[in-house]
Amino acid sequence: MKNGLEKLSFFKLPFVLALSYVFFSLMIFLYQIGYSYHIEFIIKNHFTYFVFIKSIIILPYFLFILAISAITLYKINIHNFSQFNIILVCLIGLLISIVHYFISFDIQWIMFETDYDIWVGLFFRIVQECIIYCIIGLFTYYLLKNMKNIFNKNYQPFRIDSQNSTKIHRNLFIIFFFAILIQLYFFMIPKDTNYLQSDISLVFYIVVILYIIISTPIPILMLKNRFTKTSNQLQAKLIIKLAFLANFLLLIISLCFSPIFFDILVKTIFGNQRYWLLLLLILMIQSFLWGVTLRILTGKKMD
Repeated sequence: MKNGLEKLSFFKLPFVLALSYVFFSLMIFLYQIGYSYHIEFIIKNHFTYFVFIKSIIILPYFLFILAISAITLYKINIHNFSQFNIILVCLIGLLISIVHYFISFDIQWIMFETDYDIWVGLFFRIVQECIIYCIIGLFTYYLLKNMKNIFNKNYQPFRIDSQNSTKIHRNLFIIFFFAILIQLYFFMIPKDTNYLQSDISLVFYIVVILYIIISTPIPILMLKNRFTKTSNQLQAKLIIKLAFLANFLLLIISLCFSPIFFDILVKTIFGNQRYWLLLLLILMIQSFLWGVTLRILTGKKMD
């Protein structure tokens, strides 16, 4: 399709790439579990359970790869949603999932399973994840960049203009924001919990996801009229900086509310049902403060 007839999309190819990464990561994970525990173990302990919890664990990676690939494909001007390009990004998703599998390592094994302070363990977990994210991000970027001549290219460049600029920058910010936010909360989940043989870890992950789902609608709605002052170029560096800064400030807000929140949560769990409304009120106040913080940050002129 040439000239004005060619339909280009900013997020379709990156979404397919990130989704293929999730699919192949799940396949590798199930093969690994089947090899270690045999297929009878998977069937006996519920196939959907393994898929569900693994999907939750790799959710921030999915968002991260989606954002990195969207930025990279924009830079190399690949937005043609053709069948060949779809197959190609699926193969790239497979390569990323394989790389992720081989660079993932167990912090406890590196520390020789000795006793260590909880903060030391948290520090090593953060370092581990930062290394993995850097490797995956760089691998995705350079792989796409070096394969740019293989893709079916656009006959026309993808233009960021007044009609799509706000939507692209806002969505890209939200993707980066949630990738960082979810991973930060996942750090709070005990690493040594064996999610293959215990439901405790699943409960932790579900609580974190529900907490984020309840706390974020108000901030997201408050972003509706943000990113209106944009240039005709993708402001990727500013978006990433804003996402990190926003999560840092929101983490401070969460830490301020956490003592009250967890105290009321414990009272609610152990039978004091009248605390549910107070718990919800605290979440709404925190959510509103998150929204105000995001509006202030994203109100900056992007030039």
